[in-house]
Amino acid sequence: MTRIRAGESAAALAVGAAALAIAAYAGVKDLEAVPDVVRAVAATILLVSVAGYAPARLLVASELWPHFPVCVCLVGCVSAGLGLTALGFLGLPFEVSLAVLLVAGTVAGAAVRRRLGPARPEAEDLAAAGGRRLTLAWPSYLAVVLVALLVAPVFANGYATVQGTNPDAMLGVGAAELLSQAHPTAIDEDLPVDRMPLVWRSKYPIYYVLAGVSSISGLDPPQAFAALSAMLAALTAAAFMLLARYALGAGPRAALLTMALVGFDRAVAYLALHPYHNQLWGTMALAPILLFGLRLLNRPNRRDAALLAGFLALGLAAYPLMVIFPALALAAGGAASYRSGRLRIRRPPLPRSRLGRAGWGAAVLLAGPAVLVTGLGVVEKSVDAAELLLTGSSLSPWRGDLDHYLPPGFFVGVPGVLGYVAALLILAAAAFGLRRLPAVQRAAFTAMIAGGLALCVYFRFREFGEYFYFKVLAFLAPLVLLAAVAGLAAHMGRRGTARLAIAASVALVALQFAGLRQEIAVTGLQLDAETLELRDAAARLPEGASLRVDVLPDGRQLWAGYVLSDRPLSTTAPLTGTSYPYIPPGRKADFIVADSRVRVDPWPDSEGPPLFDNGKFRLYRMRAGVPGPDRSSKRMVDDLSPAFE
Repeated sequence: MTRIRAGESAAALAVGAAALAIAAYAGVKDLEAVPDVVRAVAATILLVSVAGYAPARLLVASELWPHFPVCVCLVGCVSAGLGLTALGFLGLPFEVSLAVLLVAGTVAGAAVRRRLGPARPEAEDLAAAGGRRLTLAWPSYLAVVLVALLVAPVFANGYATVQGTNPDAMLGVGAAELLSQAHPTAIDEDLPVDRMPLVWRSKYPIYYVLAGVSSISGLDPPQAFAALSAMLAALTAAAFMLLARYALGAGPRAALLTMALVGFDRAVAYLALHPYHNQLWGTMALAPILLFGLRLLNRPNRRDAALLAGFLALGLAAYPLMVIFPALALAAGGAASYRSGRLRIRRPPLPRSRLGRAGWGAAVLLAGPAVLVTGLGVVEKSVDAAELLLTGSSLSPWRGDLDHYLPPGFFVGVPGVLGYVAALLILAAAAFGLRRLPAVQRAAFTAMIAGGLALCVYFRFREFGEYFYFKVLAFLAPLVLLAAVAGLAAHMGRRGTARLAIAASVALVALQFAGLRQEIAVTGLQLDAETLELRDAAARLPEGASLRVDVLPDGRQLWAGYVLSDRPLSTTAPLTGTSYPYIPPGRKADFIVADSRVRVDPWPDSEGPPLFDNGKFRLYRMRAGVPGPDRSSKRMVDDLSPAFE
């Protein structure tokens, strides 16, 4: 026991030292941004804990209670997102919806605890799971380290804002601001994103959560965004820990190893850092879907069925492409379970009182409008995905911001040719681990991994398939790592190979940290200080003055439009051909915002020297006599949303 404790202490010190080294490499020098990050993290924990305690206490089986705090947070993500969406579609102001959710969650939690008691695990179950040290202390420590690393670019720059390169983040924080101030189908031209984009109307739940975190913390959505994304990555890692422990039968240390490998995996970190927020939510939902789906196949019951339905609804709303993996898993696992004669739903262990049935009926009726709109968005996305897969339609409109195929080494933390070798070794360990699983789990994971690899090959040879290739691999990487842990854990129990398996596990964690170090080091800010200064400069212009945004049609133009949204805007180079609402085209305005990347002097249609210049943007007065009408408007153009016109 002493040797085990000493080993754990050494591991904790090594993880902490690696995190400090990565932070130093990323340029973290002070702690100015810490208070805002802590506020956002605390608001996230408060929101999901209050929303999740009562349903988790009612639905989570007692054998999962050693990890009950993790279950509460995961279930809270579902109940907060779906609950706020339902209340929003009923027409309640957001502040009222949030208050209703928090009060109802608190009252329900107190009532459930009083009636059923605390979710205190049996001593034998807790001991088998590793005690509080391995079920609470270690997961909390890994989560804190991971969150701190994933906001390192914020710490390095000294203020909370949006990180990364994916301009979807502008739509994300704008959607959260819209949902916090207007009805979910409303148009408000005074907001940066003046309507929910049609292609995103399945994603209301995840952006209602961002709006809730922003409101509770008192931070603007851009300020809360990075911390929430980091928390989602930590919850993703914890969810895979639960999947390893309670669906695959991994030991407590193997489950923790899974959490570390998934949490510090470069692919998962990439989703949080850049940020691919929609897919990050989908990845977080994937592990609980598999957990409760596999539990349902092995021992049918309605509690696990209810949890499966909730996480499936959240995952489909966030990222419908994710459903391919659980569909393959549950189909293959279901076939194996059917052959064993287990597929028969038992009577529910839940209370079946008249009051309970009335409550479920009321919930269904109240959620109707939200279900219809969100469900339609899911169906549309699913149909689009099926068309791409089955008809061979061009992937050019779906290329996103990736224009090259990431090598396998990117996903395992090893550059160059060695990355291919490392990927093959991890796949070999995963194949060995799959052989050690029970029949249902083996069939499910084999189908997922084989199907995922087949999709990777398919998109690798499709023109413009880089974006979907990355998406599939980002879902696949945590699943392969989980299977590899199962293989390593099997060797740890053998006298002749235990040391080799432990050394391989340590090396694998080190590789994850190396890949994470590289990703954090190259990650900057999207909504940076210079862009925020542009908003301050425009605030000094006459009230109602219009601006022509002469910024190249990329993410910089999107963020310029975001910070200048209280002004009528136009541009000579609108960002068309995407799903982004864009600034309306036009030539004439009162002032010009110029892109400093374009070396032109004097600036076309400008008059006199710049009124403002911070090296990224310049602000000019437009000369008199520029021909044509001033077509500037606060209303963005969304070619894909005629239904909202």
